[in-house]
Amino acid sequence: MRYEWSTQGAKKAAATITFSGSTATIELRLEGARPFTQQFTFNSPQIVVLDNNLYHQYAVLARLYDWEKKGPQTFSVLVPQELTPGTVTVESLGSQDVGGKKLDELSVKTEDLEVDLYLEGQRLVRIVAPGSNAEILRE
Repeated sequence: MRYEWSTQGAKKAAATITFSGSTATIELRLEGARPFTQQFTFNSPQIVVLDNNLYHQYAVLARLYDWEKKGPQTFSVLVPQELTPGTVTVESLGSQDVGGKKLDELSVKTEDLEVDLYLEGQRLVRIVAPGSNAEILRE
């Protein structure tokens, strides 16, 4: 229904995003400037927020994936700090042996990003971004 973010530092910024049906309305507030409002309309009322450096949001994306249906599934996404709408394609790569554990792997792809999610049941335990040689292990 609503998402808020803010930054501190040399240039302070904040935004409030409200969702109504398939529309997201963003009000961006930059220090020393008038507020800026922008609207995005998506193909679906189900919009996934994937904010910069907030990796738990990928766990939400994994829960939206229809594991019984399998195959590639496309979701509408919004990257709030970049004011970027788009889509993400999620596909199961099946069960993988990772460090002696059987984990379910999901491939997440956009035009600019490829991330692999590893889940133990419904719990996201590992995120790998092969293009940037980054790995996040959740405890």
